[in-house]
Amino acid sequence: MVEVHESLPFVSRYWASVFDSRPVAPGTVIVPDLRAVLACAVAGAGLAVLPRYLCAAALERGEVVAPYAPAVPPLRTYFLAVRTGTLAMPHVARAHEWLVRAASDWS
Repeated sequence: MVEVHESLPFVSRYWASVFDSRPVAPGTVIVPDLRAVLACAVAGAGLAVLPRYLCAAALERGEVVAPYAPAVPPLRTYFLAVRTGTLAMPHVARAHEWLVRAASDWS
């Protein structure tokens, strides 16, 4: 996880809204602002939760992908984003597989 603070404010809100739980993984990369979070995701540092306004262009350019799109997006729309091609990385693939598997139980 890439975040702006050890308390994972963006990830925690996303997880609570989309998965109805708290994230179990700690932040692995902590950076000073959301632009740095996006830069880290583009560089392949890990998963990031970002507001649409910040990551829309990177999504359009294919620099990051949204590996999961909830049927009902959170009130504040954020995207779980990783660099294009990083779903081939075992740790990112595991997170993606877990999300897809968990999503099958959501109503």
